Amino acid sequence: MLSTGCGLLSDRAAACTEKLESMSKQFAESDLLGLTPAGAKNIDKYVTTPCQDDDQVGRIGVSFDFTGDVLSYYDKELTARGWEPRGGGPRFEPGEVLDVGRPQQCFEDTRQPGVVLNVFVGVPKNFLEFQLNDAGMACAELLK
Repeated sequence: MLSTGCGLLSDRAAACTEKLESMSKQFAESDLLGLTPAGAKNIDKYVTTPCQDDDQVGRIGVSFDFTGDVLSYYDKELTARGWEPRGGGPRFEPGEVLDVGRPQQCFEDTRQPGVVLNVFVGVPKNFLEFQLNDAGMACAELLK
């Protein structure tokens, strides 16, 4: 059987809405991505729009090296800016492999429905990442 991949192209085309592209740009410019703990190193910003992602999920974030308490830092900083913690995955322990599919902390903001802001903790690489798609994202779904 010959597969042309048309289904994948159709799925990507559906994910490529002007609204999502605009939202991706908005989050890429968010001052929240400038929030990193004092002493963080190797700070890199990244943007993958839903159009660019095989799963049609936009991922806009920042990665950085830091070995301190990232979760407490973001709990304080993001909560002060209106993002509400909605739970998280198991805490990362040194020596374990980071499960990049499940955040250690997940935040939602009623002013940004369908968008989540995740914290992924690793040693030493950590991530603060907005996620969005056409269907809308929710921490409850990510943390199943």
